[in-house]
Amino acid sequence: MTTTRGQRFLSAFKPYQLWRFLVMNVKILRGVDRSKRLPAFRVKYKVSYVVPGGEMPSVIANTSKPHQAGDVIRLLDRDVEVIEVRQMMRPRNQFTFLEAICRPVEGK
Repeated sequence: MTTTRGQRFLSAFKPYQLWRFLVMNVKILRGVDRSKRLPAFRVKYKVSYVVPGGEMPSVIANTSKPHQAGDVIRLLDRDVEVIEVRQMMRPRNQFTFLEAICRPVEGK
């Protein structure tokens, strides 16, 4: 393998070698810094709202926080109270699947 005159000049040129060394180390350090940052991890909830007795159809909705027992929410233009919240299956990636058993609120 033969080297050209320009390659020999650059290999012997100390400022060029120093510049290459600095550029490569900065790229490596940037990569290391980015790899140590944790990604923004937000859990999203897919909730199946069920009203026993067939008074209302079931509704599936995405929420940013799970409802607790006793919460009053609005579904299909009617207020319902959450009686029970349970996990349907194990969380997958950023999604958690929940089932909320509800009953209609009377007089509101």
